[in-house]
Amino acid sequence: MNRSLLITLILVLLCSCSADDLSQRIVIQESSPGVYEYEVIDGDGITILSEISYRLIPTYRYISPTVISLDVGIGTAFSRSVFFDTETDTLSAWIYDPIISDGSMVAYISEISTGELAIVIQRVFSEEVIAVYVRDFSPIANYGGIVVSAEICNENELMITYLSGPDFDRKREVLQF
Repeated sequence: MNRSLLITLILVLLCSCSADDLSQRIVIQESSPGVYEYEVIDGDGITILSEISYRLIPTYRYISPTVISLDVGIGTAFSRSVFFDTETDTLSAWIYDPIISDGSMVAYISEISTGELAIVIQRVFSEEVIAVYVRDFSPIANYGGIVVSAEICNENELMITYLSGPDFDRKREVLQF
């Protein structure tokens, strides 16, 4: 069995597939050592996203009954994700270092002005910003490392634990939006 086929098979087995047959909607193949080609395919079999990733194997998973998150590493501890609604064949814009998503909203850290970071919550497919929360985050090079844990409590609440201040104190907070 060639290496590309083996990696594709492993990725399919590791993902939580549904009746929609995830392996037919997201295809990842190693085209040469350390080079991965990935595609998102709509319900009519048409490729709507096709890109290449170097060094890091893209991963994917269902985050809701109809929404797949395709996650692509772009360097040490940095990643970007695109969301794909299998029911409507809608593809989102890329989100860098997402913290959590339920398929309708996504939370991530963003620099809103020079040196000022915030948690941004936005709609996945319309890019409508729902809320912005500025906090005294710890000085960390990778924004994704600021949030230690996140949990969606309900459609209007997100519980986060994040690192705060120069001493990296852990703070837990429920954000309402």
